[in-house]
Amino acid sequence: MKTIKIMAFAFIVVITLTSRLFPIIYGSVSGIVTDEDTGKGVPNVGVSLNGRGNLTVDTDKEGKFVAKLLKPGKYGIQFTPSFPHCNVTVPDYIYIEPGKNIIYNKVVKLGGSIRGKVLYSDTKNPFIGVSIHAFARYAGSEFDTTMDDGSYFLGGGGRMCPSPNYYIEAKCNIPNVAYKVLLGVIVEKGKETKAEDILFDLNDPTGIDGFIFSSLNGKPLNDIQISIHSQGKKYPGSNDDVDMGEVYTNSDGYYYIKNLEPGTYWIDILPPIADEWSFHEFLSYCKEKSGIVVSSGKKIRVDSQLDIPSEEISAKEDGNE
Repeated sequence: MKTIKIMAFAFIVVITLTSRLFPIIYGSVSGIVTDEDTGKGVPNVGVSLNGRGNLTVDTDKEGKFVAKLLKPGKYGIQFTPSFPHCNVTVPDYIYIEPGKNIIYNKVVKLGGSIRGKVLYSDTKNPFIGVSIHAFARYAGSEFDTTMDDGSYFLGGGGRMCPSPNYYIEAKCNIPNVAYKVLLGVIVEKGKETKAEDILFDLNDPTGIDGFIFSSLNGKPLNDIQISIHSQGKKYPGSNDDVDMGEVYTNSDGYYYIKNLEPGTYWIDILPPIADEWSFHEFLSYCKEKSGIVVSSGKKIRVDSQLDIPSEEISAKEDGNE
């Protein structure tokens, strides 16, 4: 016990001496935030730094800011202006050097917004409680949920950065229903964009269904995730195929996703992730099926098998609960 106390005391002494002999030399960052159109400084912009420490400062009445006592290293720097300038939700990155001040200026734009509605396609009644997500690369994202009249409003106060490449993804809270996605929605500075109505037909059977079995014992596999992607239809400004939803197999190994638009799709078949599986092991169990052509009003059957015993899947699920 005495030896442990001596070692602890020695460790504290070493740390204390080291901090005195080799003190941290801090750095800083300063700059000015200006309006894109007028060139004038923008006051009351929140400037957040996240890295070897977290710090938020505000610009003064001339749009100037300074953040001091920053430990050297990489930081994300993010600017949050107030109305009517858009909220820059994607951080930039800077490197703080010991004993140096980094000059970092930022130009902010007037923002815009999007307003729209989600309706049932047959009755045109409002669809309440649908989750809405709008995103554009390098511009940021906004979220909302449809109200009693089926409406949503994104970027209230002009928070959304102008871009011609927004997409809007609508997810309803009813199982097995595909997402609805609007592509190429334009947001202009100082303007409110009226998006086209998003329509859900919950009686439309158009979709993909099938069974997932174990190739080792022929038994159905429960809780297998099926992720559906539109083959060839890309997000604006990206090479990624559009996600159309995800479903899970039931105890019979059956899955079904409906309300898809006619077109060509591919699916990921993913077993539950378990702690004892290595990443390589997990990937070896996954499968992909592509070139699935879906026609209007029809269900396309896509069965598959995974090289996992059904008993092992059950054990993994029990172990993760």
